Amino acid sequence: MSEFCNNNKLLPIRLTVYNYRNNGTHKMYGQVMTTTRDIEMRQDRTLELRNAKGKVVGKVSFNQF
Repeated sequence: MSEFCNNNKLLPIRLTVYNYRNNGTHKMYGQVMTTTRDIEMRQDRTLELRNAKGKVVGKVSFNQF
């Protein structure tokens, strides 16, 4: 954990998911801002991904953290 966030669990983390395209123009599918502490505190460890307009477009889950 110390290498990941220097033991500061309140540092912001941005997770961005892209839709892969063969021509190289990958499109952002969604993103979420969170912290290590937020992920640890969630019982289901699931975060909602939102597109640029703020609409929920999916979820990302952590099996292990």
